[in-house]
Amino acid sequence: MVDIRILGGYQKNKNTGVGKYVHDLADMLNASGFTTEVIYEKFSDNFVKRFFERFLFLPLRIRKSSRSVMLTILPDESYSFLLPSIASIQKSIIVHDVRPLSLAGGGYSLLREYFLKIQNSIFLNLADVIIVPSQFTRMSLGRGIVIPNVFELSQKRFDAHLPAELKNKNYLLYVGTNQYRKNFVTADKVSKLAKEKYNLEFVCVGNLQPSQGVAYSKVNDMQLSALYQNAFALVNPSLFEGFGRVVVEAQKNGCPVISTSCSALGEVLGESALLVANPTDSTDYLDCIHSLFDFKYRSSLIDKGYENSKRFEKHYLVVKSLIDCTVLKRY
Repeated sequence: MVDIRILGGYQKNKNTGVGKYVHDLADMLNASGFTTEVIYEKFSDNFVKRFFERFLFLPLRIRKSSRSVMLTILPDESYSFLLPSIASIQKSIIVHDVRPLSLAGGGYSLLREYFLKIQNSIFLNLADVIIVPSQFTRMSLGRGIVIPNVFELSQKRFDAHLPAELKNKNYLLYVGTNQYRKNFVTADKVSKLAKEKYNLEFVCVGNLQPSQGVAYSKVNDMQLSALYQNAFALVNPSLFEGFGRVVVEAQKNGCPVISTSCSALGEVLGESALLVANPTDSTDYLDCIHSLFDFKYRSSLIDKGYENSKRFEKHYLVVKSLIDCTVLKRY
């Protein structure tokens, strides 16, 4: 018998930050003694078909599948419209961030965020429990049980999975998207200045087009670990994060992090990374890069980063607060 069912979202998003969060949450609930199942959806590429699959057929399936479980969890805030359809004893939703419209960018992205805010203002209050990844998101929302992103820690090296063209090269690493809030434009500017001043290459992970350097649109976990472990530093100039998964991924792999104190990043990183005062000022990042050429300082920052990643080690006790405030506590 299944105790908890988590909607995992799109099948193709299993390896995204949201997908990994859902997978880890299920693992920890299973380790706590509750049989937890994650179900993924496959939607059509056709817009009209996808609309009906998502907003008509999916609610019907969720209603039917949720009747036999104690708790149903939705994977992110964009699924709040499904809350009225859930028939389990309790219903929960994960809210990864509460970003302002000013950081949505323009065009379709702004329109999508606008309607998402309206949708959430109507449906979020129907959730018995809201799960958030940081205190910052909890304060932004005004409620929520904090369950951070978690990681399996290991000091294993993955050098064999590093692309051949990067061996023996010093490079800055960027992992993410070109969403406006990710501030990739600044990372790209910094890379050009770092190339001129320090002869550092630029490596991106994501569907990106840097002005110089190389981009890998898809990498597996071992390849990503290799990229972190061999990078001079991770540059993460994000303007807004509900947690900021990539910065801790970098730290657990021994990669120094240059980031910002914006949103949840200050909470997650503390004094374990180099944080710039102005996230759009390229010269601030260059000063941080310069300081990392001091081997002793660089080593101490790597050690601080790894110690910081231990705060987010994957363990079943991380979900105790969720269990304690739901029907699961009775069992």
